[in-house]
Amino acid sequence: MDLLYGLGQIIYANTQDKMETKHKDIWGKLSKIDCTDQIDKKMGLKYLSWAWAWGIAMENYPDTEFDVKYFSDPSNATKMYPYEILPDGTATVWVEVIIENVRRLMWLPVMDNRNNPIKNPNSRQVSDTTMRCLVKCLALFGLGHYIYAGEDLPDTAPEEPQESRTTAHVTPQKVSPPAWVVSCQLRFGTKEDKVNKYCIGKGYIKQGQTFRDLKDNERQLLINNIEAVCKTLGI
Repeated sequence: MDLLYGLGQIIYANTQDKMETKHKDIWGKLSKIDCTDQIDKKMGLKYLSWAWAWGIAMENYPDTEFDVKYFSDPSNATKMYPYEILPDGTATVWVEVIIENVRRLMWLPVMDNRNNPIKNPNSRQVSDTTMRCLVKCLALFGLGHYIYAGEDLPDTAPEEPQESRTTAHVTPQKVSPPAWVVSCQLRFGTKEDKVNKYCIGKGYIKQGQTFRDLKDNERQLLINNIEAVCKTLGI
């Protein structure tokens, strides 16, 4: 038993050392990327484009994943929403990012254009906040972390040669999918065809179209009842 316990301790210590090294490697790479040209300002706050930030993460770590957390409705446990409803009626979204098995969890309140928390937020407000929360979670891995510290540029050591600065080059995308489409894609996974057939059967779209072609009313209906639809379709 003593021998097995000792081996277990050695394996655990080695695993911890490897994870610590991995944490440092990820931070070392992403924290050196200069995001200055990609920063937008709104109502005194700085924002980083989620599409750009996700592109950088995938460029450096193609296995990157993120998970939007779902919570039960306090008044009806059978209903699930992609945000946490607080006692005062405001909401908070939670996003987890996984890079090479390193996990980071971040939260962000759903706010209006004056940065005040919103009661009973609509799907667009939740969707936009979710993607901003994704960017904030990526900052925990180093990407643009200095934005949230009020800094204009990443920290650099005086002796660090200029060549060591990682410059991010991403091929610009002509069209970025709306945040609601990205959220649906993440929920549907590889079962989009089932959803498309469902929408066609309901008469929401025509043959050859996809759920992306839904009109405003039908789109809102799908978003509001996405969990029920997925359960019906076995997704």
